Amino acid sequence: MVLWVVWVSPLVPDACGAQEGVTAEVTDFVAPITDDQGKKTVIRGKTGRLLKGSVMDLSGVSVEIYRGTEKDLIVEAEQCLYDPQIREAWSSGTLTVSSADGGVSVKGVGFRWTGADSRLTISNAVQTVLRKSRLDPRTLAGGRLDGEEPTVGARVTEPPAGAEGTIEIRASGLNLAGNRAVFTGAVQARDLDRTLTCKSLTVEFGESGGGLRRIVAQDAVRFADAKIQTGSQEAIYSVRDEVVTLSGDATWKAFNREGTGDSVVVDLGRSQLRVLGGVSVKLPAESFGSLGWLETSNGPNAPESGERSVVIRSRELEQKSGSAVFKGPVIVELGGQPVIHCDVLEGDFSEQNGEITGLRARGDVRFEQGETSVVGDEFDYGGPGKAMVVRGSPRWKSAEGSGSADLLVLDPKNQRIQADGNVAVEFAAGEDRWPELGIGSPGSVSGLPATGKAPLIHVSAGKMYYRRGSVIFLNQVHANLSEGVDRQLMCSVLALFFGADGQGVEQLTAEDGVVLRQPGVEARGGRVTHDVAKGVTVLSGNPTIQMGERRYRADEFRLDRTEGRLHMKGDYRIEVDAGELDDRVGAKFGNPGGGL
Repeated sequence: MVLWVVWVSPLVPDACGAQEGVTAEVTDFVAPITDDQGKKTVIRGKTGRLLKGSVMDLSGVSVEIYRGTEKDLIVEAEQCLYDPQIREAWSSGTLTVSSADGGVSVKGVGFRWTGADSRLTISNAVQTVLRKSRLDPRTLAGGRLDGEEPTVGARVTEPPAGAEGTIEIRASGLNLAGNRAVFTGAVQARDLDRTLTCKSLTVEFGESGGGLRRIVAQDAVRFADAKIQTGSQEAIYSVRDEVVTLSGDATWKAFNREGTGDSVVVDLGRSQLRVLGGVSVKLPAESFGSLGWLETSNGPNAPESGERSVVIRSRELEQKSGSAVFKGPVIVELGGQPVIHCDVLEGDFSEQNGEITGLRARGDVRFEQGETSVVGDEFDYGGPGKAMVVRGSPRWKSAEGSGSADLLVLDPKNQRIQADGNVAVEFAAGEDRWPELGIGSPGSVSGLPATGKAPLIHVSAGKMYYRRGSVIFLNQVHANLSEGVDRQLMCSVLALFFGADGQGVEQLTAEDGVVLRQPGVEARGGRVTHDVAKGVTVLSGNPTIQMGERRYRADEFRLDRTEGRLHMKGDYRIEVDAGELDDRVGAKFGNPGGGL
């Protein structure tokens, strides 16, 4: 009504004046008009009265707008005013607009038609219905659009069974000119179970007549259907491809996942989504599984309490039914802290509840949790509670030490890390953290040289199992000390137990074919244990100790660092080479070379 007053007031000063200015009445009024681009329009009225000046008051109005020689749109209204001098018609009443092929129908209140550019503007209560089966020429021309050649395998949108296949649009206003219809105000568009809301909506038609090409929504755009909800500053809907492209603060939400990106492309027909630039996807922490068993209380990367959601950031995301691919660089955050870095991350998830069922990371993969980090070429994750497998010469580091292997498995269910094939690990040792075999005064038992820093224990094996606070090595285990210290340990099973602070070995146990070597001493047996706190090393399992030419045998050997003593228990004996003993005794009694 406001717009109508603005338009009409300059032309009709007051109603009484208009009535006094009536000079003639006509029936079956017809006015053919051609706009500046040569487009033809015909205005018809069942009756008409000439008001003051050149203004005509028409009733039973029909405005026919042509595209070439074919009738394109028909506007019908009970009444309007028409001025042939300026080639404009307007009304404050109701009107309907329909396309000649029945593909478009519009209802509204208050309109203005401008003949110079064949523009129709509706000012209030716009209700529009677009019938896709009529507007999309592919359903009429074997898959072609505006004269295109048929495409092999082209997807043709068919109306659903029992439905016409319509798009309904409600808006405050509508501006229709050429091949465009612009809806303004509180715009709402519905396509089956899909809803689009915005403040401005532009519908574009084909140049050659008919054919709904695309819909452009702008300003506070919101789109939703049964599977996804999105938001952005702009959304472009291609009717032919059933694709929505969102840009400007683009957001989306599906199942228990929500995300943002510079641009979001939603393929409605194929149920696919693609995000380009600034990708950020948020998931609940339980969808990723609990990895708290890898954290340490004083770890610099230990997630804080509170927000524990998973956030995946990347450059690009491609998501379709049941799977998603993030392209890098990709960062996965848990509780605000990075836990996975990689080039490509592929994920599988349940279509029922959106829960992650598998992840595959590729290209320079780095995993971090608390003080634990893992590096490799490939990373496979089986979903909450399932194992994480790292391939490609994985390397890791924890509070207790670091290492490498052919294959690494992180097992949340059993809260352990398993390494297979060519396992090589090093741990902090220290002078009192290695089982020493020397016998001497207290304080000098170890015989380790002063290097200025604590040596490391190097271990190689065929397999390793690590739990927080302990580690077990299996199959051809070989351990030695670094920093030029000649200390070696061989066995089939080696277990190391670490202190509460996660630093240094507190206890060592070796079993099955144990060989313990250091300069001048070699020990063999079925089992060796070393307790750092007590400073005691125990050899058992038919043990022997070789010191030079002497061999000690007993049921058990107990080497006490604090006392500097070797205790032999059970049936023990000392074996000395007979030749050496013979020489020494002969020398002592003045009979060199003599025997006993």
